[in-house]
Formats: sequence, structure tokens, C-alpha cells
Amino acid sequence: MKSTFLFLLAATMMTCTAYGQSFNNKENKLPDWAFGGFERPKNVNPVISPIENTKFYCPLAKDSIAWESNDTFNPAATLYNGEIVVLYRAEDKSGVGIGHRTSRLGYATSTDGIHFLREKSPVFYPDNDSQKELEWPGGCEDPRVAVTEDGLYVMMYTQWNRHVPRLAVATSRNLKNWTKHGPAFARAYDGKFFNLGCKSGSILTEIVKGKQIIKKINGKYFMYWGEEHVFAATSDDLINWTPVVNIDGSLKKLFSPRDGYFDSHLTECGPPAIYTPKGIVLLYNGKNHSGRGDKRYTANVYAAGQALFDANEPTRFITRLDEPFFRPMDSFEKSGQYVDGTVFIEGMVYFKNKWYLYYGCADSKVGVAVFDPKHPAKADPLPTDARPKQTSSAKAIKKKISNKFFEELYANTYYSLIDRMNPDGYMPESLTGAYQGMFPRTTGALALLLIETGDYERAEANINYVLNAITAHGMERIPRVIGKENGKPVILDDQHQIDGQAHVILAWARLAHARGITDFEERTWPVVRDLMKRTCDRTFFQYGGWSIEPELIKNIALEHSKESRMWDVWDLLTQCFVGAALSDMIPIADKHGEKALASDWRRRIQLLKEGVDNHLTTSHYGKKTYAEMRIPNGDGGTIYPGLGWVTLAPIAAGWEPITHEVLQNTVDVMNKKLLKRSNGVAWMPTDGYPDGRFSNEIIGKGIGWELDYARSEANYDRIEEILQLLATVNAGHPIYMEGAWLEGNGFRLSGILSDNDLEKMKTSIWKVKDAGNGEQTAWWCWAMARLRKTLDLPTLPKRIDND
Repeated sequence: MKSTFLFLLAATMMTCTAYGQSFNNKENKLPDWAFGGFERPKNVNPVISPIENTKFYCPLAKDSIAWESNDTFNPAATLYNGEIVVLYRAEDKSGVGIGHRTSRLGYATSTDGIHFLREKSPVFYPDNDSQKELEWPGGCEDPRVAVTEDGLYVMMYTQWNRHVPRLAVATSRNLKNWTKHGPAFARAYDGKFFNLGCKSGSILTEIVKGKQIIKKINGKYFMYWGEEHVFAATSDDLINWTPVVNIDGSLKKLFSPRDGYFDSHLTECGPPAIYTPKGIVLLYNGKNHSGRGDKRYTANVYAAGQALFDANEPTRFITRLDEPFFRPMDSFEKSGQYVDGTVFIEGMVYFKNKWYLYYGCADSKVGVAVFDPKHPAKADPLPTDARPKQTSSAKAIKKKISNKFFEELYANTYYSLIDRMNPDGYMPESLTGAYQGMFPRTTGALALLLIETGDYERAEANINYVLNAITAHGMERIPRVIGKENGKPVILDDQHQIDGQAHVILAWARLAHARGITDFEERTWPVVRDLMKRTCDRTFFQYGGWSIEPELIKNIALEHSKESRMWDVWDLLTQCFVGAALSDMIPIADKHGEKALASDWRRRIQLLKEGVDNHLTTSHYGKKTYAEMRIPNGDGGTIYPGLGWVTLAPIAAGWEPITHEVLQNTVDVMNKKLLKRSNGVAWMPTDGYPDGRFSNEIIGKGIGWELDYARSEANYDRIEEILQLLATVNAGHPIYMEGAWLEGNGFRLSGILSDNDLEKMKTSIWKVKDAGNGEQTAWWCWAMARLRKTLDLPTLPKRIDND
């Protein structure tokens, strides 16, 4: 082992001396502990591609399936009888989109590592066995394989039932006949981690006499695992694994995504880790965050990194590469199921004194790259631009929101919501009495906030109150306003509000995903299912809200309580919340065995996306952006050319109809055209009008949504501006507000300004409106909870004694 590795590493060191960043030089130099560079053989990739005509009788679908017709990707690799064996993930055409088809594992062999012979049937798949409930209908995904000295092959793979992904174990002596052992962490800590979403297990290996085998360290087998963060686990038998935890029982993170780097979104374990004289090397997959990532690389791209751990203490992280050693370069690595680009490394095998790296190409095909220690190639080149920097930072933002003002503002606002909620879940909309009753939109926002803070019981109660109200009154839809009289729910306004209904459905589904299916979800599933069906019974979902400025958009059909007469205005807010609700309801429908319904909902989502793409997008500065709404003109409607808070709806819904780039373009345009600066603060008006003027108002939830977008994009400079605005507007006000308006030079509520008006407002003040408003404050608290979680602060605030 030592002689093999010393030779390998010595050869590496001759060409890869010290590791240093040089942004003016495209050469990507690797340190002496790293593997590479890897070279793609000419004119051979991809080495495995989908095949339409290989059929397999699926025992669960009870039909002959073209099991590898759609995609073949994410391969494991090992040696058997002197040949390379690749086990690759194959998807059929049973659904649309990543995660919505069934995955099985194919088998391919090669005598040279480049040309492969494939079996006609999968060798590993969901079956009528003990793992059926955990593997069907999503399948068996993303294998990694390592072998013991006596020839036992151990495969770590993902079980996907479209509800919870679980890291699982299987063993074999010949790579074709497998024994499934179930989830890797099923027995650890009395089953504590059985329902943990987990994947990507990389067992520690070493080279012994030219053969890569599983290695024990400190008397135990060792594995790195994880998708977002890198964790560890140990085992005595390679089947039952125990996660490494902190003193408090939480999972011990070994390393995590880094803002500003190629691995800013995910750090997902790759092939089996390798013990070397320099330390343990883990090759991993890094995903570049669309906002807080390295702007020199494509947003959401997957590229490969390497990390070094102490050889004697495998949980002690030493360092990692600052640049990817392998990234999408060829067209087949950037086109396919994952269009942002992917080289997803999962299999690496030592064969004939070379390292063969097998990887998924854009979640569609399998490629190979080779590292020859005698003649190492260069790593994939670097971009020439320098990594951009911000003025502010996560550390600075954490300090600011931990100060007395923001701690009190968050706590006072949060508990103003909690303390006025009745035990039965009813919560009046307004503290000031400005609004009567409880709005379904508020229920959605409040429940999503409570899910963030872990208060599932109150979230359930609030949702349940709405469902009880419509059941008690024999309604098949959710009305606009619900009240309470004599201890019972009453309907205060029976107008149908589609986006409000979608808010409640989404909150119900997110609660089910957060805590699992409980008696509440089982009992209310038929009601919520039927609400979802009625919400999307049209090809394109129409506007059901009431908050469009009537003085700005004329001749819009009035909203009526009868469902047969809806607005014929398409707005982005409704599309996003209906789409998000559908997306979250589909796996629940699958779990309840309602396959036809789930399939119909997938089709509805596709129609919705097409509707938004074709009818609710526009262009600014040559870039595609979202439009707020489409208004009727008797001929298919016209895009409303204004800008406003509605275009931020994808942020709140957590669902984007098109690509993230369209949302980024939209926010960029709002910042360029609508963001205003006065009295030392930057603020985003509620609405920007077609003639270039804008409202003098800011809206509470709009600030919250923008804050969450800045958080997700790690735009600390913009977060700093938003916090400064809040410190100015809320000065002297202990509770967050529905909104505020800038008053000066005669401009008051609902005033419309021009840039010239703003310049003339030498003196102006912010007037707060309806402090404690349910919907607006819930969304702001939701954004603050998510920001605090990102910065490792408690999401649940401490109560403030204001006496």
C-alpha cells in the first residue's frame, strides 16, 4: 500500500507543487495531497447513454418498462474479476422532472475503462420485498460501492419513495445478486434518525497491493455522508451505521457550504473516500448557489471538489480546494435533464495504475475521466475574473439582528401574533381593529412562520380552524374572511379568493412534510385534496384576489362570490401559490395511493408553467422577467407594464414557475428601476407605475419577501440596507407594521410620487400603518426566522419584558 501511494503522490507532486489562486492565470494548480488532474479521453464520452428498446418487467408497476429510456447517470464503479463494473442509475419515462420517475440500477462492464457492455435488465430495483415502502415509486438512486478484502461488495444508495430520501445498504458477492439491508441508520440511537432525509455515503477505503479495499480506522469502519453538509458515521459490520453526533445529540458537521465559492449551496459526498499518507481525501460534489455562490461560475452548477481529513482522526477536517478540480466543460455536461450543468462524481476506481473517475453528465448520461499519476493532466481551468466581494458579511448581519432593537422588534411582533391566537386556532387579523376576522392568506403566512419556529401544534390549530369553518358551513372552497361568534367559526365574507385558498393548502402540505403524516393530516386529507382539485380545475389559474389598485387598472371584471364568475386577470401571486401547493401535494397524493390524481396534478403544474412562461413574462434591459399580471382587453389580455410587490411572489411561495434566472432578472430590474433612496435609507415602493412614477408606500410582506430573497442570495449589502430601513421606519414602534408611507410636502397615504417629487421632499417622515397586522407581520417574522436560522441564531425569540 505504502509503495503504491508514495509513487502515486510523488508523481502528483512533480507536476502539482503548492496550491495557490491566480485569477489572472487559467491554470488550476492542485496541492500535493489532491488527486488529479483528470483528463477526459477524446471522442469517447459519454460512455453510457439512455436506450429506448431495453425492456424489463417491473414487479410493482406490473408492466414491461423501458427502464433506461430517459436518463442514465450517477454511476458507482468498482472491480470484479479484473474488469471495471459500473452500476449506473437509470430512469424510465413514468413521470416528468427530476425525482418524478422511477430509478433502477444498470450493470455495465469494461476491460479498458472506456468501452462498456451493458446488461439488458437492471440488477437492482424496487421489488415486492421488505423495502418496497421505502423505494417505491421513486426507486433506487445514486449508488456508491466499495469492497472488503474478502470480496464482499457494500453498496450505499438512496431509497426514494417520493416522501423521504434514505441512505440505505445492500451487499453482494458478484454485483448482480444483492441483499437489501434497509436504511443505514435505522437502529442507531433507538431509531432517532430513521426518518431523516439523508443520502450519499462514501465509505473509507485504501490501496493494498494495488487493490482498493474498505479500511477500518480505530477499530471501526468509517463513512462520510451527506448532501448539504458533510457528516460521518461508524460501523462494526458495514450494515448498521451510527452517525457521529455532538454532545447534545445533534449531527456533527465536518464541513459545510461556503459563501462565495463553487460549493456554496451543497457539499455532497462523492466516491468512496481514500486513505493516503497525506491524510484521508474525500472527493465531493459542490453546488454553486445562485445568489451567495461564486459569480464566476454558472448559478446552480455542480462541480467537483476535494477535502483533506486527518489520517488518524477522520472527523478532523484539515482543508479543501478553493476551486473545483473538475467542472462542466463539454456540451453533454451542460445539456440534458439538468441544464445548469453537472459533473456529478460517484465512482472512482484504481485500475492498471490509473484512476478512472465516473460521473453523471447533467443528470442524463455517464462520462469518464482518467488520472494517470505518471503523466497527470491539468485540472479543469480557472475563470480569469477575481472573486467578487461585498462590503457587509454574514458576521456583520448576525451582530446587527442580535442587537437590542431587532431582538425586541422580532420578539414583540412574533408574540403579538401568538398571544392573540385562540386555543382553537382563530387569530384576529388586526391588533388595531383596522380589519375584522381572519384571512386565509394570513393563515398561510402564519402557519409557514410557525413551521419555521417548530411550533407545529399552533400551525395545525390555525389551519384546522379554517377547515372546520368551511366544513361547518357546507362550503367546498375557502372564503376571503372567516370570523368567530359565540365560540364558533362564521363566514364574514364569502368571496372566493383563489390565492388565499392556495395559501392554506400550501401551509397544510408544508406542515405534513415538516413533521410527517399525523392523525390530523389523515383526517383532513380528503378536504384538502378536494380543495386542491377545485383550485386547479382550469388550464390557467385566474386571479382571485382583491388587492389590485382599482384606480390604476380600469374595466376589470368584478369579483363575485359565485365560483362561476372569477376575475379573468392572471396574476403571478396566484400562479406561484397554486403551483407551490400542487408541488407539495403531489408526493402526499402518491403516499395515499392516488396515483391518477398525482399524475393529473403533475400535468397541471406543467400547464401552469407554460401559462406563466407564455403570458406572464416580459423583458427589461434585454432580459426575461416576470410580469405582475395580465389584464383583459378582449383579445387574450395585455401584460401590465408596472412593477411591484406581486413580482416577488415566487420568493414567498418557495416555488418558481420558470428558472431561477428569471427571478434574479426580475429583482435586478426592480432594484434598478424601483429602488429609491431618501433620508439616508433605501426603500422599495409597493408599486411602480407604467409612467415611471411610484407609490410612497412600503408594504410589510414585500419587505419580508425581499429580505428572504437577499438572504437566499447571500446579498449581505442589501440585507444591511433593509435592516437600516426598518430601524428608521420602526423607530419608536415596538411592533412591526402592515406598511408605512413617506409623508412630506403634502403627500400622505396612497400618494404617487415622481423622482422629482422625491428630490423636493427635503423633510419627510415615515408613518406606520396598522402595527401588528396579521398577514404582513407573519411574513416579516417568517423572513426573520429564516435569516436567523441561516446565521445559526434561534428562530424562536425570547419574550421581552416591556414593563
